[in-house]
Amino acid sequence: MIDLVIRAKAVRRFLRLGIPTIQALQTADKLMQGRKVYVLRDKDTLKPNLVLTIGRNHIK
Repeated sequence: MIDLVIRAKAVRRFLRLGIPTIQALQTADKLMQGRKVYVLRDKDTLKPNLVLTIGRNHIK
């Protein structure tokens, strides 16, 4: 139950940043898996240009 509430909060925050709904859901799922999520914005419009996710496992 708590995980569902945290995921919903994450989705709402990504939506407020201007990320499309489907991408916000996918990004929230990645965040719940323990990955780090960075949102890079345009300086002028403040809209997100790039959503970068970094996983815990090293690439071999």
